[in-house]
Amino acid sequence: LFNMLWHILLAIVSIVAVFIIIGLLLPAKVKPVTTTRLIKGASKLEVWEILHDIQSVPFTDECTRIDIGPTDVVTVWDEHINGSVLTIKEINSEEPDRLIRIATDSVVPMTIHVEIILRSVPGGTSVELVENMEIRNGTWHVPIFRWIMLFFAGNGSRNYATRVEQQFYEEY
Repeated sequence: LFNMLWHILLAIVSIVAVFIIIGLLLPAKVKPVTTTRLIKGASKLEVWEILHDIQSVPFTDECTRIDIGPTDVVTVWDEHINGSVLTIKEINSEEPDRLIRIATDSVVPMTIHVEIILRSVPGGTSVELVENMEIRNGTWHVPIFRWIMLFFAGNGSRNYATRVEQQFYEEY
């Protein structure tokens, strides 16, 4: 019985070790993911205003609290998520056509670069989000997050685009 338990434990440890090693060998940079939404009946300026309504439409789904930093030079805010803080900085803004945001996590050594492009199209505004993500080595979380990004890259931007779009279709 002891010998069988030892083999089971060894198998479990081996599987975990392989998972971690492969996770560390996965690329640090996730290939760019593009999400596009058409917001019918909305002007670029209306969409621009929603993109800057950080309290109503945070970047993350799981945000429990938002702390807005000094806004005299650059827009910066923290989104608190499940024991972590995502700091988001708006580093480029060309109203109402394009903005670039960079998000860094307080726990996982991860950087998310999101470019948001607004285009007037017949019947509304096209919103395009191009997300680039890098998960650098540095914590035990890295292999797990690299595996997650292998399968779910771009989900954050897709969910954000959907929440922005929903602001125009909710009944008040």
